[in-house]
Amino acid sequence: MPYVERDNLFLTVLNVCQTYTGHRHLNVIFYDCYRLLRTKYAKALGQNQGISDAEPLVFPDEPCRMAAAMDIRLPHPPDYLICCYDSYQLTNHISAAMYVQYSLGLKQTQSFAIADMGALSPLLALEWVRLTRSEAMLVCMEQVYDRMESWEGTRFPRADALAMLSVSSRQGTYRVIAYEQQEVSFHPWEPAADERLAAASCQLIDNQLVDLSLDPDDVTVVVHSYSDLYLRLVSHHYPHVCCRADRRNLGTADCFYTLHELAGEETKRPFLLFVLADRRGGVGLLLVRCLTSMVEKGGTL
Repeated sequence: MPYVERDNLFLTVLNVCQTYTGHRHLNVIFYDCYRLLRTKYAKALGQNQGISDAEPLVFPDEPCRMAAAMDIRLPHPPDYLICCYDSYQLTNHISAAMYVQYSLGLKQTQSFAIADMGALSPLLALEWVRLTRSEAMLVCMEQVYDRMESWEGTRFPRADALAMLSVSSRQGTYRVIAYEQQEVSFHPWEPAADERLAAASCQLIDNQLVDLSLDPDDVTVVVHSYSDLYLRLVSHHYPHVCCRADRRNLGTADCFYTLHELAGEETKRPFLLFVLADRRGGVGLLLVRCLTSMVEKGGTL
């Protein structure tokens, strides 16, 4: 487990996109190909009876294009712009990462994307910044293609997401204490898949608390919006648990949306421990310590 506090790694949530709508049509050749394949194989795949229109899942435009309209203020250009996503970005642009870099005018910044680790991709991005001792803008984005594709049985539907963060070795709102990940061997559709994922998450959390000698009363556990069952099983084990009110799975950006919400809350617990769940069989965690005055005010989160 990387113990990174001594390496001075900090993060700040710059902004998240919350402009959701019920429908979007993309004028993108890759999206047109996807629709043809969906039409051809829809009957073989079957219809998901659990689909509901209660929760809008998409942005009005591609997530990478929505980034251009975000209110982002940086004291200086970062060394890297790192895009993380679980869902492939259907775009006419050569690269989603390069488009975001261009739209923000970061001419001297190097950009690249991390996608091979699914929802756990941000952890690899943090490791890159730690090892290179650099400054980076982390862009976690997800893009869903239609409502049918986004739903997976009883789990929360996957949705568009866009969270933009500053990761620095010099300063930030939160100090990164540690992060870890672990593979979980299971088939996503086996009956006990969510139970096994939750059990692995709890084991990872317990090991973290023991290794760093942390009192659970000093830690708020923030659970990935994965499924109702997953939330219940993880929440049952810890005294202070937090999750978002919406029921969207935001993939790589999920924990940072919650962190953005918590930025306006007061808490008397100095540590936030984010639990990440990947539908392909992986769990991860990110432990941070708040550096603002919120902790000193003694809130009630």
